[in-house]
Amino acid sequence: MLKHKTSQSQSTEEDKFKLKHQSLLQDFLEFQKEFVSKKKKLQMTKQKRDILSTEIRNPGVRKQVMNSRLRKQMMFTKSCTCY
Repeated sequence: MLKHKTSQSQSTEEDKFKLKHQSLLQDFLEFQKEFVSKKKKLQMTKQKRDILSTEIRNPGVRKQVMNSRLRKQMMFTKSCTCY
């Protein structure tokens, strides 16, 4: 009888441990996913900042960038077939 109670309590403790472990692992994975997303967003923001900084320091570069954007936009509108 004593062995039966001990095995039940061990089983219950193991179940609690597994549930807690699963919950913590799920939380960790969610935080990790959020971290990666925010890191990518930060990198994109830094890249945009660097581009703008370069464009401000070198007006010739800004003109080239604006012209290339305009050309791309014009090519896109020419290739689009509107119904």
